Amino acid sequence: MPAPVWLAAIPWAVLIESAPRILEASRKLFRRAQTPPPPPAEIEINPSGSTEERIATLETLVEDNRRVLIELSTRQEESARLIEALAQQNAQLTLRLRRQYRALVLLGVTLAATVLYLLLRN
Repeated sequence: MPAPVWLAAIPWAVLIESAPRILEASRKLFRRAQTPPPPPAEIEINPSGSTEERIATLETLVEDNRRVLIELSTRQEESARLIEALAQQNAQLTLRLRRQYRALVLLGVTLAATVLYLLLRN
């Protein structure tokens, strides 16, 4: 019994109407995620240290930033792919539910017509 109550609480008309927009938004997000990562921000170096220390610090910070940016870019692309896949699945689900709803309505009308015919026949 909980399933029909749960299904009745979902605004199916809104979901069906929104599915194409959700799919398009996920595609835009995926296209945006394919752009190369932005360059790292400038880093201030302590001028009181020796030249070798400053260069080593700078190289370490740049490499750390590069690694983080690559990781973030990879995560963003994966997230965009996941969102697109979920939006496509949502669109397919709503289409299937719409077909099942139409079939159920047709079955109900047929059943009502059959019962009415049998009642009037006697």
